[in-house]
Amino acid sequence: MLKDVPDSSADPGGIGASEIRSWSGPSVSVDPRQILRVHRYSDPDAVRPAIREAAERVAGQVAELAAPVAAYRRVPIEQCAGGTLQLAGDVSFRCEAFDRLMHDCSQVVAFVLTLGPEVDDKVVGLMDAFEPLDALFVEAAGWLSIELTTRMFATSLRRDLDGEGLALASRMGPGYSYRKERGGAERVEWPLDEQIELFKLFGGAALPVTLLESCAMQPKMSRSGVFGVAAAENRAS
Repeated sequence: MLKDVPDSSADPGGIGASEIRSWSGPSVSVDPRQILRVHRYSDPDAVRPAIREAAERVAGQVAELAAPVAAYRRVPIEQCAGGTLQLAGDVSFRCEAFDRLMHDCSQVVAFVLTLGPEVDDKVVGLMDAFEPLDALFVEAAGWLSIELTTRMFATSLRRDLDGEGLALASRMGPGYSYRKERGGAERVEWPLDEQIELFKLFGGAALPVTLLESCAMQPKMSRSGVFGVAAAENRAS
């Protein structure tokens, strides 16, 4: 579901409420076998019944607790060169992989996405109750749910862009590393502290995610980043 997010104040970049959108998706169901594999149980069928049952129990709990939402906006790219991605509104990012991954893009979709606070609270509650196995499995299920939710969000964006002759390109996020050259071994990082600039793109809008002083996000089960947007004909070539 898509809708506008109220903008509580104007900002120098001229961000308006109509430019910031929200998305809400259904809760996702994680395969308990994936939870076990995250914790290096290579053969789920050989796992002790108590551990397998814990993974199944936790998968159901996270499906009930997660409430996936995202806020996002499309921002024109003014220039992408020399490792700098310059966006409209005087916001720029620095990563040497931008030249490769965003070279044919005309804009980005900046986003913040979260499962909400309930999954985080469940982890804390389980630790307080001395249930470390379930707590570990809830955390694993949460991150697996973030992956699935991100894919669902991307599918929704693609559907919206199709009618404009546009397509999603690469997804990138602060704090992650990327190959500098296609097929090369050297990896370069998009610094985590550029979360600050990313959040500036949303001006005074009310967001489902809070940026902490450390540049981590709260709730913990959250993700931020940008999707490149390019002409569909360029992506097909």
